[in-house]
Amino acid sequence: MLERPSSIATLGIPLLGSATVLIEPDTVEAMAARAAALSHPKEPIGDADTKDWVVSQYLLVTAFAHLDGDAQVQVLIDLPEHGPPLVQLDSVFHPASADMVDRLVDHGTASSEEHRLLMALAFVGGSDSPISPETLAKIRLLTDHPKASVRGLALQISAEHLDDAQLTAFVASGWSAATYHPREHFYERWHGSSMMIAAAKRGLLSGAEAVARISTDRYGAAAEKLGAAAVGTPLASLIGQATARVLEAVMPFRPPRVSLSDTADADAVPRFSLEDDDADLPDDQRFARIDESDEAFAARQKAGWDRFQAFEATLTKSGAELILRDIGSNAMRAIAETDLAALQAIARQLLDVPTSRLPRIANLASRIARALSTADPDLAVALFRRCAGHEAFVRITRSAGSIPLMTWDIWHSEDSGAMEALRRDRLARCSNDHALASEVLAACHAGRQSWLENYATREIATGHPVAIARALTILGFADESETAGATIARFDNHRGMVGRAAKAARFAYDRNRWSRIWYQHLAETGDRVDFWRYGTLLAKIADARMVLWTGDYVEGPLLDRFGYSPNRPIERRIEAWKKKRDGKLFGQDQPRDVYLEPAPDGFDLSEE
Repeated sequence: MLERPSSIATLGIPLLGSATVLIEPDTVEAMAARAAALSHPKEPIGDADTKDWVVSQYLLVTAFAHLDGDAQVQVLIDLPEHGPPLVQLDSVFHPASADMVDRLVDHGTASSEEHRLLMALAFVGGSDSPISPETLAKIRLLTDHPKASVRGLALQISAEHLDDAQLTAFVASGWSAATYHPREHFYERWHGSSMMIAAAKRGLLSGAEAVARISTDRYGAAAEKLGAAAVGTPLASLIGQATARVLEAVMPFRPPRVSLSDTADADAVPRFSLEDDDADLPDDQRFARIDESDEAFAARQKAGWDRFQAFEATLTKSGAELILRDIGSNAMRAIAETDLAALQAIARQLLDVPTSRLPRIANLASRIARALSTADPDLAVALFRRCAGHEAFVRITRSAGSIPLMTWDIWHSEDSGAMEALRRDRLARCSNDHALASEVLAACHAGRQSWLENYATREIATGHPVAIARALTILGFADESETAGATIARFDNHRGMVGRAAKAARFAYDRNRWSRIWYQHLAETGDRVDFWRYGTLLAKIADARMVLWTGDYVEGPLLDRFGYSPNRPIERRIEAWKKKRDGKLFGQDQPRDVYLEPAPDGFDLSEE
């Protein structure tokens, strides 16, 4: 691939996966040299330039996994003028010495090249390297740089290395996220909000003043770091005002389908992604995309992003940006603890929203319902039920399994009779195995594996084949446990629908068991060939349940350095499981919709 043109290499280099560990030192050196040769002094302006930039950046990612921090810094210093750094580099940066960090930052600040400076800051922010006081002082000065991208990364590093004098000056400057464009200055708004929260934590301004100046999607971080007492009441006021604007806003058009993959880490920067709309197209258009050229795909992606950004700009101008943001469970919990009546009032207001406007508030309603599940479970469940089936304009998902936000929040809500009934209803109404697997994964993330096992036991006790098949499928999608394994084993030799469901459940359950085995070997091995072998085997069978147990194993030296490399193959495998399960129910072909309708009220499934 090093000798291939970029149009070919761009297809192969990102797909190396766990084979990255097998690359020999001379090849690593050749990769760094090839990356330098393909670097361009400006933003990619054409298709060839774009492919060169992609290949050069992925060559750096692959080579850097083999290099220590000081060697990485030397490669970056030796690069000719280049384009913006690839986000994936953050996963392979290793700590460098303070002297080398000084050299890298000095090289970047002495240059007039924006991207060289961005690369230096990205390395400092992502490598966990020691930073000398002199270099930190230089980075803090970059928070006033004319380029927003540079200011954003400088603010990120400043927020991780707090200085009272800088915080005092930052507060006094009048900085407010509201004065910055939500897309063009996204990182500046995010990390500037972190600075403002840190200033409030040190008493340089009140919690109310801080939340009035930060971005909406940092409300949760403010609640976590400053406490409910400091920010709960002002957040209630801000959310109430924002909700009113959301309901009154004029929608210019329906935006393209966009998703936001969120994590449990409140400080992790969320990133939007444009989703494919293939499923919404007529068959002829969907099949035509199979032969779509790279240029046509890029043009379609650009048109989608332009449309979304126009939609975002319109909402921001009308003060309805909350439609596109996730304020997080921590912020809502803080409001519930300090001003429950205000949160209940907003919830009742949302219950009366016309159905056509539910996509505006579906994410907000989910967060509110979860926060109310402790003090007012009936209202919480009513709000969950009202918004069920109505996807928000931005599809927020959680974990590697892309669990829909509402599914996640329902299983993470407090227990109550009404919530238990809602969870049972959702399991019973799942129309395909992917929906059922998402419910089960959310339950496992919430620590409710035993709840699932008890539910399955009750369903099996009914003796009804559909109930038994559903129970077995749930256990097959759950994590490994003695109860789940023994229950599935009881039905290994059954025939008919139950037997087919048991076979499918055994298949899913064993894939998770073997994934654990291969991952443990991957984590522990110090042999490069074995690392590649176990990574390849893992990527063939793993699914989103991995996130439940990867923390159970100690990372060995190779996993620490090359652990990122199987990620993309595993992500593709998880996506493949989704597509496979979408058309199945209990491991069998999904029946027609008419057969999936719930039984009429009063109908007893146990009657013969």
